[in-house]
Amino acid sequence: ADGVGYAYSMWDGSWDPETRTLSTLKLTTSRTGHYFVLWNTGTVIPDNDDLKRAEGLTMINPGVHVASFNCAYRCIAVLEWLFSQATQIYDTVR
Repeated sequence: ADGVGYAYSMWDGSWDPETRTLSTLKLTTSRTGHYFVLWNTGTVIPDNDDLKRAEGLTMINPGVHVASFNCAYRCIAVLEWLFSQATQIYDTVR
């Protein structure tokens, strides 16, 4: 939307935990509060057409989006940021 700041970054699903943490910290330094991660092609789901067909995972199938959760939720820094948002909302409401 117009006037809404955001930050985004391209990530690789094969990154080790330290790289994911450093990338999260770099992304969230913008302090926009709106962050997006795009995954490099072939790093979330193995680039194997037989596997994709067998699991029904195609670019037009929501399974690809869901498959990215496995990569994202293995990033402790993302989870810490996510849970801190809930804490901030709770503190505001109280």
